[in-house]
Amino acid sequence: MIRDAYISDAFRNHLAANLFGYSALELSTQTQLASMILQSASRYRQHSHFSDWASFSYVELERNFGRDKFNRLNAKLRIFEVVDDWSKIEGRTKPFKLTANVEVLRKDFFANTPESPTKLLSGNGEVRHKSPRNGLMAKRTTDHGKEATRCGWNANLVLSEVPVNVKQLSQFELEIQAELAKTHADESSHWPVDKKNAGFVLDAIRTVLHHANNSVAPGCVIHKYQQSNSGRMYAQGINLQAVNRQVRYSALHGMWDYDIENCHYAILMQMAAKAGLQCAVIEEYLNNKATIRADLAVNLGLTPRQVKKALLALVYGAGLSEDPDAAIPEMLGGVEAARALYQHHFFKALAGDVAKASSVILKTHRPFRGGLRNACGLVMRTAGKKARHRLAHLLQGVESVALEAAHNVFSENILLLQHDGFTANTPELDLSLIQNAIFDTTGYALKLSVSGPLKADLHSALLEVN
Repeated sequence: MIRDAYISDAFRNHLAANLFGYSALELSTQTQLASMILQSASRYRQHSHFSDWASFSYVELERNFGRDKFNRLNAKLRIFEVVDDWSKIEGRTKPFKLTANVEVLRKDFFANTPESPTKLLSGNGEVRHKSPRNGLMAKRTTDHGKEATRCGWNANLVLSEVPVNVKQLSQFELEIQAELAKTHADESSHWPVDKKNAGFVLDAIRTVLHHANNSVAPGCVIHKYQQSNSGRMYAQGINLQAVNRQVRYSALHGMWDYDIENCHYAILMQMAAKAGLQCAVIEEYLNNKATIRADLAVNLGLTPRQVKKALLALVYGAGLSEDPDAAIPEMLGGVEAARALYQHHFFKALAGDVAKASSVILKTHRPFRGGLRNACGLVMRTAGKKARHRLAHLLQGVESVALEAAHNVFSENILLLQHDGFTANTPELDLSLIQNAIFDTTGYALKLSVSGPLKADLHSALLEVN
């Protein structure tokens, strides 16, 4: 992070002026804390088990601040509330939440986007003067949190400057504010309004607008992607990869999304077939996805997005738990909804097929010397890892190689990397050419679809958490 961060100097100055004790710190420490505060509100930092809390690993805290230094700083400045609840086996860090005072400072700053462009700082506080030539960080993180050389992605540079449609995003902010004003005045809004979610979306809009208003690449948010130990590319800091979906649509208004259709189920079925197992129910789902999702949503009283998230959780090994804090009950809004889903005839059959596929795949892909190698050539140490962690490592390895193959074909048109797709500046990319490149590289027949032009939906921004 020291080498590759692009952090708002205006926000650092705001903290220095308003947070007691902050201005006396070394500049590098100020900058690292400013970055943590900014990231804590972003979706990609959301904790896996604690809603509205953020996740930071002890490895990155030691790397950025030194051994135990963060704890001493936090005790002195009272920036984060921290709960001593973590699990190495679950890959779960301690949860972090901004204290009330610091959260007010953060919100006050973003309430109005500064008129003057902000300078951008590196992690050690030095002023940045130009964008990075490549949006990919040279180092990846291992499953022990250590740094190692990036695997692959050497054929073409990845765009670091992602253009933001500032006019459209600003207009979207005004539309949300107008609907919230009606709600506050007890006037009828066009749609139901979830004030908490609408506030979350407004917060994300203002953060993106602020970071696009910079002196290095005006009108762009600078992206740096770091490769995880599975091969996935995760955008760091403030970014459009992990932002609220409707904010991304507005910021990239008029652009086009390309997605690998049913990416994880398609890889799972073909991986199982390579291991000698035919998955008829998974194949039925892949061939009738829209109908099956709609049937589940209507019969169970769920939203299409809830159904999609539950089915994705299933392929990644989420258990059919009735614990209200477990993955599926939490995303469906309670145990009763989860229980109804578990009892649905197709979901039960699909869960059985996924379990059989997982079992045969993991028997075929056995660890060697304690490590499981995926399609990227990256090794995950399997000690203490559950079956779902090992399966995810294998699936994401294929996914990453497929995305790299797609990028190599049309790198000049790709604006933003996602995990199972990308955003491009045209709807006319040759899908057959990309699909053939993916098959030649991975050995998996994966289909792509294109959607757009992107446009934010006000209803979803006011009501639905994305």
